Amino acid sequence: MKNMPRFRELLKKGLKLLKPGGKLIYSTCTFTLEENEQLVKEVCDEVGGVELAEQTPFIGDPGFEDLVEA
Repeated sequence: MKNMPRFRELLKKGLKLLKPGGKLIYSTCTFTLEENEQLVKEVCDEVGGVELAEQTPFIGDPGFEDLVEA
C-alpha cells in the first residue's frame, strides 16, 4: 500500500484534466479494496462532479481488505 498516495494523486490529476463528458479508466495491478474501489470512491467524492460507470461485466468479488501478501 506504499503506492496509495501516488495512485491518489494520479487519479485526482487525471480527473481534473477530463473534459466535460470525458471518461477516465483507472486500473491497478493489485486486488486490494483500499487501492481500488475505496480509493476511487474517496477521490471522486473529494473532487466532486464525477459519475461512476457501472462495471459491466463485473468479474470476481470486490477487492480484498488489508491484503498484505498474495
